[in-house]
Amino acid sequence: MNYWILPWNKDVFDLHQCLTDFGYAEWRQMNKLAVGDIVFLYCSSPVQQIVYMMRVAKTDIPRTETINDEYLNGYKYNLKASDYYARLEPIAKAEENNPALSYSRLKELGITSKLQGGNKVSDDILNHLLENFDVVFDDLSQTYTEGKAHNTSITIYERNQKAREVCLRKYGNKCQICDLILEQKYGPVGKDFIHVHHINFISSSDGKSRQVNPETDLIPVCPNCHAMLHRRIDGKYLSPTELKELISEYKEKNTCS
Repeated sequence: MNYWILPWNKDVFDLHQCLTDFGYAEWRQMNKLAVGDIVFLYCSSPVQQIVYMMRVAKTDIPRTETINDEYLNGYKYNLKASDYYARLEPIAKAEENNPALSYSRLKELGITSKLQGGNKVSDDILNHLLENFDVVFDDLSQTYTEGKAHNTSITIYERNQKAREVCLRKYGNKCQICDLILEQKYGPVGKDFIHVHHINFISSSDGKSRQVNPETDLIPVCPNCHAMLHRRIDGKYLSPTELKELISEYKEKNTCS
């Protein structure tokens, strides 16, 4: 796994709206990006700092299959039909106007380029960047894109943090599938840790933006149940209710045997 800094111009590409609509963005492929690589997006204008931490979920997407066109605002560079794109899924978002992630601070740490192209991240700079994102490395393995399915899982970076907060105010930190409370199993390290799952996949709305009701469209789930919700049985994903029934069925079988 490699770590990269890639440029992003906020005035040219509406990344926020793209993430709201799809839950991911697709970047013109540069360097040797590979699935699993971590990308830090440097906003060259107007804030001049690193804002997003992303994970490469897919590579070699043809230009004709990207979702980007409607989010470009007066892009002046020549986009070629032969270009390929990488799908980036958000992990974390930093607050803007953070001096620790500014270009001037990155220069002090050894960055010599103007960050207009892809830059591989050195270990020293990587450690500094990670200190400024609320990320646990174990969570970086959580990705749920399969084929062309537009996944809707919320892991570390929440596409709508307020929606998550409303959801957890209603349900608490108990998994709504298996009733696990991670703090009760793991102690302090599990305190307040829980994933939030979109009950309906974004792909079911044909990629169109839609309103989310945090109390009916989102539920807290433990990492294991979340992973099971994103696995297919006979080509179909289980609903939360179906997964809960499956757990109950196998628990009863194991008790009787």
